[in-house]
Amino acid sequence: MDKKLKILYCSPEVTPFSKTGGLADVSGSLPMALYEMGCDVRVITPKYSGIGNSHGKLKKISTSFCFRIGKRNEETGLNEGKLPDSNVHIYFVSNEKYFYRKGLYQEDGKDYEDNLERFSFFSMAVLQLLKGINWQPDIIHCNDWQTSLIPVYLNTLIKKDKSLADFYKNSRTIFTIHNLGYQGLFDKEKFPVTGLGLEVFDIKGLEYYGKINLLKGGIIFSDIITTVSPAYSREIQIKELGQGLDGVLRDKKD
Repeated sequence: MDKKLKILYCSPEVTPFSKTGGLADVSGSLPMALYEMGCDVRVITPKYSGIGNSHGKLKKISTSFCFRIGKRNEETGLNEGKLPDSNVHIYFVSNEKYFYRKGLYQEDGKDYEDNLERFSFFSMAVLQLLKGINWQPDIIHCNDWQTSLIPVYLNTLIKKDKSLADFYKNSRTIFTIHNLGYQGLFDKEKFPVTGLGLEVFDIKGLEYYGKINLLKGGIIFSDIITTVSPAYSREIQIKELGQGLDGVLRDKKD
């Protein structure tokens, strides 16, 4: 029997557990389609407040898992459930400080001030937890700016850790842009919370007109870039519709 392709689908929101837009719907349906095609696909997302056994029984895999990002120690738990009416496993990364809030990314129309720290934590937690449960993906499929540090970390910090580098040596990344208008822009003074070296804050990295641009990092450091449609792919490579990243996208074109 042929070996099943192992795909980790990383998304900041997944229907019916969490949703602000269309990304959640795609994240709740595409993995099931991949499963039906014969892939061993698993989903991973933050465990926001409100996610619980009302969506189906969740099993605790780890109550406490510690790791470092730069100079700070972090702690996370991991829960496991299934997408509704399917056999697709979904993992929930838990941390009360970062995810037990009223909103997903903002509250009362204002972005959370620590969004960079929150999703730096999530991105590194994903990579640490996979090794912790010893599940090696062939493909790590990331979606939008909230997961864009995963390919960045894989090509920087993870390569400096021999055990993690060996674990991920055969993994490849896909990064899907759902909405180029949301790029994950942050002041450069916040860069240390990513744990990355300053060499990554560069025109060939995350630097964007003096700011941090997470989406740009995801585009540059991922192996393959996809969008929601062929038409959208063509549109965002045009200067007028490229939201300042058209040149970066053209450079990644096959």
